Amino acid sequence: MQLRFRPTRRAARGYALAELLLATVIIGYVTVYQVLPAIREQQRDTRATAVADSQVSFQQLATTYFYANESALRSAMNDGTSAGTYCRLGVDYAAADPSITGLQVNSTTNHTCAIDMALLKWKGIAPTTMLEVNPWGQRWVAIYKMGTSAASVSLQTVEMLSLGVVNVTGITDYAPGGNAQTETELLLRAATKVGASGGYVPNGDVGLCDYTVATSKYEACSSQGQWKVDVSTFVN
Repeated sequence: MQLRFRPTRRAARGYALAELLLATVIIGYVTVYQVLPAIREQQRDTRATAVADSQVSFQQLATTYFYANESALRSAMNDGTSAGTYCRLGVDYAAADPSITGLQVNSTTNHTCAIDMALLKWKGIAPTTMLEVNPWGQRWVAIYKMGTSAASVSLQTVEMLSLGVVNVTGITDYAPGGNAQTETELLLRAATKVGASGGYVPNGDVGLCDYTVATSKYEACSSQGQWKVDVSTFVN
């Protein structure tokens, strides 16, 4: 009988398997190292897109609210008439009388009126299932501002500035857990996704836009360089 001895073949197989595992580990490590930054970048972009989509939805609802109540809102901005009903932040839309909840926010000096998603739910403009905060935990606030150059209130131009807000003086825990986004690149990315109406409030002086309290600069700027406004004329 002829005996066949095959230790060499087994050793070869074992070595090939070990070599394969080692190669897999190395390739896997290099792949993860290379892919993680791409994943993080995709997550940042996804978050910026979600913020932009949230703002666009809010702006559309706030615009609908203005046209549905234009005469009353113009009066509220002009002399404060019915501002307690049409210009409020932080209302409890499910309360028996939402008009006595939250805070009336208007100015007959700046001719402004502020609203948020809670008020839009109360007025039946937004469904109650809509989120009241954006992905950064901020509450969207729309501030209407009426001009003063036309001959009558009904002919005055009206601008609308929408902002992600964390704190409102007079309202406790307006946006608990919300954070002011201070990273200019991320602000610009989200604003650009909004389109022509998209803008940002920078963290200090970034060259083309300056929001620095110490120097009394309160600018909000278009991400595409199309407009710039003084936030202090909208917010008291």
